[in-house]
Amino acid sequence: MKIASARVAFVQVTDEDRLALADARKPTTRDVVVVHLATDDGLDGLAAGFLFGGLTDALNSATEEMAELLVGMDAARIEAVHEKLIKHVDKLRHVGIFRVALSLFDIALWDIAGKAAGQPLWKLFGGARDRMPVYASGQMDRSLSDDVLARSAAQVAEMGFKHAKLHLGLPDGADPAREIARAKLAQDALGPGVQLQADVNDRFAVHRAVDIGHRLQDAGVRLSILEDPVDHTDLDGLAHVTRALTTPVMAGESNWGVAPFRHMIEKRAVDILMVDLLQVGGYTAARKVAAMAEGANFPIVTHLLPEYSVHLGAGVPNGLICEHKEWLWPLFDGLPTLEDGVAHLSERPGHGLSLAPAYKHLF
Repeated sequence: MKIASARVAFVQVTDEDRLALADARKPTTRDVVVVHLATDDGLDGLAAGFLFGGLTDALNSATEEMAELLVGMDAARIEAVHEKLIKHVDKLRHVGIFRVALSLFDIALWDIAGKAAGQPLWKLFGGARDRMPVYASGQMDRSLSDDVLARSAAQVAEMGFKHAKLHLGLPDGADPAREIARAKLAQDALGPGVQLQADVNDRFAVHRAVDIGHRLQDAGVRLSILEDPVDHTDLDGLAHVTRALTTPVMAGESNWGVAPFRHMIEKRAVDILMVDLLQVGGYTAARKVAAMAEGANFPIVTHLLPEYSVHLGAGVPNGLICEHKEWLWPLFDGLPTLEDGVAHLSERPGHGLSLAPAYKHLF
């Protein structure tokens, strides 16, 4: 099962996330790098991803350079592919652009592995469950007015989600009382049937995170998860917040590779580990994180790209929930079925995705 071709394409995908209100969020165009691998026995693998904050041309160029190294390799030897690509970049192995490119090839190789086995990836990864709870993400952004926030939260509840995320860490950053009021507004608009979690995106100082965490509890706001309350590189600060609050603290989406998760586990810096497939190194690296986490009694949550990530979350025993954002959904056919906030996985082999008709021309 040799890799006969490794092709890379650049495409702009219009993100029209159906979960967002028209007046809350305008469609945006995202620069996406798409990888297609084909084997000499007729199998193929697909992956697509992006970078935050630009440099997509650099990602595209790096991915094209690395693709040339894969031709002729055994598609079943995924760790060997990792090793060859890591040796090629040497000391850049932890750099973001390399990690995303590596992750794209890894996801495509696992797609091939699933097709070769005739099994969906969630089964190959252990098959702990055939469905996965997801949380609505992006509908309660910190930029929204209070009126729009309330309407958007109500819409999330009407769509059947049982978990939803609010962004705290407001732009002015000066008034803790406003943070509490926003959280209370969102919780009330969601209603009692939806669990509220909050993402700070590294914006609080340690003392502010502890203060606001206690104020939220005192105000009757019961967060199911508090995500990235402080700078993700400050593991001692994260550990301090985690010890100070009864609310479960989560971080890890910004980690590149496997090693940072080991450090988080050793310090008990958080209660929940969050894994981003594109940043960690694809399914191969994410499964290593999940196994480490299981051994230390940590649940994992996946970040972004639910079309891929639900396979990991459903496959491993300690998958807790997956973030749901439909950023790349126009690109694909074969997406997971979503009902009442639960993603139902199919029996299609591999990750089950193919390019939508509008993008078939890419390869």
